[in-house]
Amino acid sequence: MSIRLDWEENNIAEEGHRVYRSTSPLDPLNLPTPLASLGENVTSYIDDTVVTGTLYYYRVSAYRGAAERVSEEVSIQAASTTSDSFDPAAISASRVSLSDSNRTVTSTTNSFFGAQSSFSYSTGKVYVEGVCPSLSNQNVMLGLASPTAGFSASSSDLDDTRCLVYYGQVGGYWCDTTVTSGLATAGPGDVIGLAIDFDADTMWFSVNGVWQDGDPTGDTGGITISNYITGPYLIVGCTYHSGESLQLNFGQAAYSYPPPTGFA
Repeated sequence: MSIRLDWEENNIAEEGHRVYRSTSPLDPLNLPTPLASLGENVTSYIDDTVVTGTLYYYRVSAYRGAAERVSEEVSIQAASTTSDSFDPAAISASRVSLSDSNRTVTSTTNSFFGAQSSFSYSTGKVYVEGVCPSLSNQNVMLGLASPTAGFSASSSDLDDTRCLVYYGQVGGYWCDTTVTSGLATAGPGDVIGLAIDFDADTMWFSVNGVWQDGDPTGDTGGITISNYITGPYLIVGCTYHSGESLQLNFGQAAYSYPPPTGFA
């Protein structure tokens, strides 16, 4: 996931900006090494190195030569996955709809239309479950995408050349074409589990509680994410036929199956 910082430009003669971050309050007279150094007239910064659940303290400065003016401090907690959901700003209302506090996406026309998470991720461990109450031909996809491949308000159509998803019909992973197959497929009511360790660059999937491609608890098997797409990553999901829904559980409710150790 990531944290976005925005500020107003009040120094017309600065040479640049520095972003400072700590997990404890920052002393403006004894600042650590900057997290980032930015150019002049910059008014935002995305920190995509945060760890889910961690509280961070930030200060931003404007500098010119040896002179530096430091902002007031802000503290922001990197939200846990339990507060994640599909992003209502990244759907096409003519193709999909959201319900259940934006945790269920329903297709309103035939094609792989769907939705993406509100947060992006680059570090930490995430577990999420998905289930389709009704499903034709096992056409469900659930996994990760690069931000430029995600859904949008103009299309809600997944760019599958830049995603890595479990595809229920092939019983394996898909990235523009079949990557792996021959494992468990998923039909109506089946629970698809995804365990993602972003620091280990690995993803696993399960069907009805049975891990299909290794063991995330033991850090064995799985698929190497960066072999196919680059981060930071969005969690994406979609079905194919009109009227079919994909329900995601980011931890807001009890999971159907116990998450792997360290992923809850």
